Amino acid sequence: MDNTIRISAVLHRVIVGNCQKSKTYAEKAISDASNIQADIIALPLLSLVGASSGDLLKQTSIVKECLDAVSAIAEQTADINAYISLTSPVLRNGKAVIANIVLHSGEILSITPIDEEQPLFDCGGLKTVFISSNPLNLMLNATDYIKKGVQLIVNASAIPVTVGDIEKAREIAKAFSQSTGCAVALCNGNIGESTSPFVYQGFAGVFEAG
Repeated sequence: MDNTIRISAVLHRVIVGNCQKSKTYAEKAISDASNIQADIIALPLLSLVGASSGDLLKQTSIVKECLDAVSAIAEQTADINAYISLTSPVLRNGKAVIANIVLHSGEILSITPIDEEQPLFDCGGLKTVFISSNPLNLMLNATDYIKKGVQLIVNASAIPVTVGDIEKAREIAKAFSQSTGCAVALCNGNIGESTSPFVYQGFAGVFEAG
């Protein structure tokens, strides 16, 4: 990898089910990352509402609040020359699904449901893809992008953790970057998620060449 880019894998506080307050924490985290001149700012899965929101994610009102928050963040980051990745519930055929969203310089570049093929971006000369996947399944879910010449995979997630999961996720990302030559950024979990019935814990990491 010839180019050097700065990646900020952000962990910030959420208020479960409260998009407005969670957005405030997200905006502060994005601002802090921008202040250290990050070229890519990645937020964990559903960090505008909380991955532990459960059935709330299916409510049309919550979907609208989240998308309003995305639009507000895009507007407020118009002067930030960084790719910002986040996720939100969106409506597709009348059904709420989770989508990856990529922002840049105040524009919404893409909104793609996480179970669909994700678009590729040129981030500082690096072919980059933003995905949302269980980091323990990285080998399975990211291999097809390697065949497309992707050089950087940014993976947002919010998996509940059990003993050993965090270390295992990091070892998988390290091994993947070593075997494929593709850098990996992990960003999992949000501070303040509900602990019922699962335990969430934030962790992040950036890996290159093992």
